[in-house]
Amino acid sequence: AILRFMSVQGILLDSPKSETKNVVKWEKDMAVIISVCAGFILPYVSVGKEVERGELLAEIIDPYMGEVKKEIVAPERGKIFFARNKPMVYANTVLFGIIK
Repeated sequence: AILRFMSVQGILLDSPKSETKNVVKWEKDMAVIISVCAGFILPYVSVGKEVERGELLAEIIDPYMGEVKKEIVAPERGKIFFARNKPMVYANTVLFGIIK
């Protein structure tokens, strides 16, 4: 309604054309990756990136020794929907959500 009003008033010359399509995804369509240990997370991917199965997503670093405690890999092919943005992680923390 507001866009029509703006067009009639001459404020908006061309109606915006949406090039994006809304899609509903269900929880069953998402793979959730949970941390198995605590440490600092060093992510290699961000939200929106397409990943392949087995691709390295992040590493969990031991805060005392500086060594890699765990490598986090993609369990399947998909798009990163959620990525943890805090540097410290605890065991059983959600790290990534991948839409299949």
